[in-house]
Amino acid sequence: MADWNDPRATRQGFGAAPSQTGDLAGRATFDAGLRRHMLSIYNYVASGVLLTGVVALLFANSGMAAQVFLTGGILAWVIMLSPIAIVEAAHQAAKPTRGAAFGVAVLDEAAGVVRFAGVGNVAAVVVKGGERRHLVSYNGIVGHEYRKLSEFSHPWQAPSVLIMHSDGIATHWDLERYPGLLARDPSLIAGVLYRDFMRGRDDATVLVLKKPGTDGLR
Repeated sequence: MADWNDPRATRQGFGAAPSQTGDLAGRATFDAGLRRHMLSIYNYVASGVLLTGVVALLFANSGMAAQVFLTGGILAWVIMLSPIAIVEAAHQAAKPTRGAAFGVAVLDEAAGVVRFAGVGNVAAVVVKGGERRHLVSYNGIVGHEYRKLSEFSHPWQAPSVLIMHSDGIATHWDLERYPGLLARDPSLIAGVLYRDFMRGRDDATVLVLKKPGTDGLR
């Protein structure tokens, strides 16, 4: 039976299945649609990373940062001690854009804690010996919508190591599989995670910070 009136034979773009006869034209259409879809995802993520850098650069160069921190006052303490306030400020600034995933960690040395708030696919983990404490980032997009935002805290004491990364890095890493790595420089830890756990299909950013006094670090 001819398939000229079969709707499956006329579907176009992403999600269009190749014809049952396996013709090359149908496969090419499917591949082209898939490629356009994946490129749109890459552009979306890249714009979010760019937005973060632009907001930080504008804030630093505007003189506002120096004014806030040098003059002190309530706003300076809010920014320094409240990750939620920083996320909300970024959310308001990012509304004209496509949005981004965003995570903020504040190290409160006086209280001996690390405070974290995040929206989107941002992983934050405090590692201390064999213990791993995950700091939760809620679903949503900064600049568009998130339904919930909470601050999480964890003791920040030697030999603690804070590791944050984007979703371009797989989350199943285990530093105990690398004997002695936690005693090395943070840049080396970040490099190993990037080398061995980069997904290869998304942006990959890794941040590693050690508590001063950890393994002789000052």
